[in-house]
Amino acid sequence: MIKRCYNVQEAEKFVSNEKTWSRNYTRDSDEGQERFYRCNKVKSKGPQCDCALYLLFVNDCNDILIFKTTSEHNHDQIGTRSEYGIPENVKREINKLFDLRLKPKSILEALNNMTGIKAPLKRKLNNYLYDRRREKFGRAAIYLGELEKWIFDRTTIPDDENEVFVFSYHVIEA
Repeated sequence: MIKRCYNVQEAEKFVSNEKTWSRNYTRDSDEGQERFYRCNKVKSKGPQCDCALYLLFVNDCNDILIFKTTSEHNHDQIGTRSEYGIPENVKREINKLFDLRLKPKSILEALNNMTGIKAPLKRKLNNYLYDRRREKFGRAAIYLGELEKWIFDRTTIPDDENEVFVFSYHVIEA
């Protein structure tokens, strides 16, 4: 036991002040309700840090006992949140294949055939390619205000006969 609190607010304030814990699960025991917290320096759906905390809401009285495992934090060996995602060497290969105008399915097949490259999940690849397309080509949609500005900027007849210009336009307000 590391601390005894006399009300719920005091216990929750202690947990939130450490800025290290995320609520994991709750269970009832003979002594009272146990509320478990995990180290939030790692992803919740991956390997967990050995250090943990739990609050025991004692049945007999209003006391809340705070317990912490004897294990030290080992999230540095597991990997922090910033280390997740597609590795840089895989991104370079994806970019090469993307520049060849391959579809996502073909990119995955090509990555699977490469040695030393671990292909990402299809969802991760699609998200990465979406961001890449948006970065390279801009947004897929155009707004009415942008269209009106584009038209207005091209209403004068240019000197170059190969340059685009707008002869006439009419905007219908709905």
